[in-house]
Amino acid sequence: PQPNPAGAADLRSVMFVNSTTGWIAGNDGKILYTTNAGTNWVLQTSGTPNTLRTVCFLNSQTGWAAGNLGTIVKTINGGSSWTTQPTGMTDWFYSIKFVNAQTGWAAGDGGKIIATSNGGTNWVLQTSNTSNMFTSPIRSLFKNSNKQQEVFAECKFKRKAFSGRV
Repeated sequence: PQPNPAGAADLRSVMFVNSTTGWIAGNDGKILYTTNAGTNWVLQTSGTPNTLRTVCFLNSQTGWAAGNLGTIVKTINGGSSWTTQPTGMTDWFYSIKFVNAQTGWAAGDGGKIIATSNGGTNWVLQTSNTSNMFTSPIRSLFKNSNKQQEVFAECKFKRKAFSGRV
């Protein structure tokens, strides 16, 4: 077992792109990065004081983190720098998923799902294809392995199909 990174109790989400390279996001905008399978962690500056509840990377360079108060940040250099991507939302996001460098979704409070087709420069509110909004927040988005641009949303108590098209 690897030692816990500093402040591990405040960490919310982890993502590895291979067996050695990964990121952890958490409270107070904290992002930690490792290139040696977690033996050592380096603090990165996310540029936000808001809690980051989810992190998603496509490769060792391009990734996003999302969390409280509609916060989404993006990096294109492995986290050396992060750029805020305005969403126009104040909801908490619990999951962010990208299928390529342009197409992605973030989901969270009240069943809200937002989508982008330009790498997060602009975000659009999408319907969740249900007759009523989820009563609990969406906790996870899953990529459909059979289709390039489809995701499924899962709330606390049940999974709902959501054909994510941008």
